[in-house]
Amino acid sequence: MPTIAVLYEKGKVRTIELSGHLRGIAWDLNDDSAILVGDYGKMLRVFSDQTVRRLDSGTATHLRSISANPNDGNLLIAGNSGTLFSLAEIKTRIQVPTFENLRTVSWNAQGTTALIGGNSGVLLKYANSSVHSLGDGRANLRRIAWHLHDNCTLITSNCFAEQFLPSPNLFLYDSDKEQLRVLNESQADFIGVDGEPNGEFALVAGYDVVWHTGLIGQFDGAKLTPLQFENKQVYPVTVAWDPSGKLAAICTAITQPGMGTGSIRLWNGQKLTTVFESDRYYFSAATWNHYGTLLPLASPANRVFSC
Repeated sequence: MPTIAVLYEKGKVRTIELSGHLRGIAWDLNDDSAILVGDYGKMLRVFSDQTVRRLDSGTATHLRSISANPNDGNLLIAGNSGTLFSLAEIKTRIQVPTFENLRTVSWNAQGTTALIGGNSGVLLKYANSSVHSLGDGRANLRRIAWHLHDNCTLITSNCFAEQFLPSPNLFLYDSDKEQLRVLNESQADFIGVDGEPNGEFALVAGYDVVWHTGLIGQFDGAKLTPLQFENKQVYPVTVAWDPSGKLAAICTAITQPGMGTGSIRLWNGQKLTTVFESDRYYFSAATWNHYGTLLPLASPANRVFSC
């Protein structure tokens, strides 16, 4: 199963075709290469000149998310069956109190704390080389976005747990107070989230599970205001702000073949512009480096529920 990495830089698009189903991505500390993780423990380093180097993850478990510590570059990698490990000079397996699939991991801006989210409401805090559980989420947690100027995060979630038990779909976690607060409930699965670099608001992306309409919302700390766009059978799964705060990339996937496309859309604060679209490749993750290069990942295997 192939994956493409789509490089968007200075208005130009290039694609790099890679083997295997790759799901998660993080730029390294120097922003000159990106580390990709995916199924069967696959891990690659991709350079801007399109050179690709295979890395040894030491596992055959499906890996879903990766985050680089902004202080020392230490990689924290999460995957299925409670898999969590750090990778610096050596790999260190981190024991966690769950066997649920872990879907998302993110370091804070100070590099002192990471949050890890997963299925069945699993939310873990990693700090000082130890892990403990947080909160009482119900449904699958999808993405985590730290506020750059304080120690708080937004956490997205599916809107239903098992047996269609309603669940909040957006949480705020205050790491200093160790307090988890519900911000929103609706019939939408929220997936992508990222905060505008100046800290004024965040974008949240997902879709209404009943009407199959995409949703991109602007959250100002108090309320969620939907953006207007052609949203029928559009399924946003990831949000990534560029470091200047001028553009947000919003990428889409599909629920099943024939329903929607994989696309990269850029929002400049007023309108969405599509810069890439495919009826074969569907997105799972995207990130910018500090030089303003956007790198999303797409595969024919990606579906909204599995991103």
